[in-house]
Amino acid sequence: ADATSLFVVSEQMTMEKVSVGTQEADFYQDADPENANVLVWHSESGDILFCISAPLPRDEMVKIAESMSQRYKMRMK
Repeated sequence: ADATSLFVVSEQMTMEKVSVGTQEADFYQDADPENANVLVWHSESGDILFCISAPLPRDEMVKIAESMSQRYKMRMK
């Protein structure tokens, strides 16, 4: 497909650009700390879209995402 749509934004979310390794990512933080936050990024090749959601702070979600990206890279070698 040439395009993919992913809808994660609610009226209670704010978006911040962050980095997952060398990749730019979008972090969506919910105003309610009991709701899930969302982190979205692409693989380095741009052919895979990753998305995780959890009621965790930004830094923890970025660490999880970086671990996922490293595992993906290792599998692709």
